[in-house]
Amino acid sequence: MHTKLLVTTNKRNAKTSIEAINYVESILGEDQSFCGEGGRFSSPVCDWFSMGGGWSGELTRATLDQKKVKRILERV
Repeated sequence: MHTKLLVTTNKRNAKTSIEAINYVESILGEDQSFCGEGGRFSSPVCDWFSMGGGWSGELTRATLDQKKVKRILERV
């Protein structure tokens, strides 16, 4: 099963979306309790992760006018 994780960071850590992705990826990748050998009972939160992918744009989509989103999806 896959789930999404929305990560926020302070604007001073990145000026662009690409910088934000790189910053968060480096933080999560280095955290052994998130994706590695550590974690609660020696079990990390996940065994792998990717940035973006199928969930890319989900937060933007959630903030849009939902009536417009519905009309757009009906045309696809």
